[in-house]
Amino acid sequence: MLRKTVITNALREKGKLRLNWEGPYRIQKMLGPNTCVLQTLQGEIMGKTWNTMHLKRYFPTQPVEADPEESRAQDMEAHSSPEALTDSAMSQNPF
Repeated sequence: MLRKTVITNALREKGKLRLNWEGPYRIQKMLGPNTCVLQTLQGEIMGKTWNTMHLKRYFPTQPVEADPEESRAQDMEAHSSPEALTDSAMSQNPF
């Protein structure tokens, strides 16, 4: 989920080039049909409740990881193995 920065504006930024949304966040708990508590991807619970009208869904281009260093290490291992090289070469062959 992303939340509107107009509501918080924690950095007190002004102007039309400021970010409109912050996040991503996860919904930790729904308190009612339109009210929820958010948490960061690291697990920190946000202190106040949010109306779902001020949130929008976030669709990452790649899966969001809590620890980016760990995912980089896994990517390096996967791409350096001989099996991965063989599989990628086979997937590029149209025949």
